[in-house]
Amino acid sequence: MTEFCWVIVHVMGGFLTMVGLAALGCIDSTWVYSHTAQALKIYWGIANGPLAFAALSLMNSLVFHNKQQLASCFIHLTPCSLTWTLRWYADKINASYPDVIQIDEDLDNQTTFKEIALSAICVYMIW
Repeated sequence: MTEFCWVIVHVMGGFLTMVGLAALGCIDSTWVYSHTAQALKIYWGIANGPLAFAALSLMNSLVFHNKQQLASCFIHLTPCSLTWTLRWYADKINASYPDVIQIDEDLDNQTTFKEIALSAICVYMIW
C-alpha cells in the first residue's frame, strides 16, 4: 500500500473527505477553499500522467472475478474519471458548493501544461 498509485488515491480521498465535511458544515471550509486550486492541479497532473500511463502499460482490464486486477484497474482509472468530471462539470460543482470548493472553470485556458506538470513532478519527487 506504499506504492505511488495507492498513496495518491488515499491522499486525494482524504482531501475529498475534508471537502465533503466542509460542505456539510462539520469543519471550517476556509482551509479547504484556499488549497483546492493547487490540490486539483497536482491531482490532475498525476491522474492524467503517471496513473493513466500505468493503466495503459499494465494493461489494466476490468476482470470482476480477479480481485487484484479489479483493484489495479480501479486505482488507476478512477482518478482520471474524477478529474475529467471535475473539469467538464466545474460550473455545476462551483454553484453547488460556492464557499467550499472552487474549480478553475477554464482549466485549459488559464492553467498551463507546465504549471500542472511541475506540480505533479514535485509531488512525485517528494514521494
